[in-house]
Amino acid sequence: GERVLMVVKDCPEFIYAFFGAIKAGVVPVPVNTMVRVADYQYLIEDSGCAALIHSPEFRDLVTKSLTAVAHKPSKILTTEELSAQMATESPQLAPAPATADTVCFWLYSSGSTGNPKGVVYHHRGAYLMTMGTVVSWRMVMRPVFMQIVPLFHCNGWNHTWMMPLLGGTLVCCRDITAAAIYDAIADEGVTHFGGAPIVLNMMVNATEAERRAFD
Repeated sequence: GERVLMVVKDCPEFIYAFFGAIKAGVVPVPVNTMVRVADYQYLIEDSGCAALIHSPEFRDLVTKSLTAVAHKPSKILTTEELSAQMATESPQLAPAPATADTVCFWLYSSGSTGNPKGVVYHHRGAYLMTMGTVVSWRMVMRPVFMQIVPLFHCNGWNHTWMMPLLGGTLVCCRDITAAAIYDAIADEGVTHFGGAPIVLNMMVNATEAERRAFD
């Protein structure tokens, strides 16, 4: 039931943490990476997080946020430190006891109209979203899916769990550029991705230098 605040761009460690947290019985709380120090201070206090994981590029932001909060997480890790631990440790965790109504993860709004607002998902909701997306979007088996929508945004539409369900592969995109997307399609064989209209517009208007040929 303890919360793990995550200030992380989409990367493999982010995805591993979603599986590991649930296995350990703790609640991932991925938060918007594009908010102010004051918002992070509120998020740390409001979530009462026991641990905080952040990408190295957010070290200064996290340090500043922690200076003025009464509640301080007992463990703070970068994704690099988390990756190093995963490479050397193989904890044998018994599945955490959970019911359909147990909290699965916890998300926040961006705080554009006040303090960020918390939204709690339970296991049943996450399961139904994951299974329903396969049918409603007519997904295929073994897709290669590029994660463009940030995982802090509606939990990346639960694709973190949908891809294993389909025997698929997740390709992470830390920096959303036309060149990175074209490279992923050409080099990684990406078959599917999700993106807002602004992302599609960026690809349509990519320069010749940014474009890649692919079958």
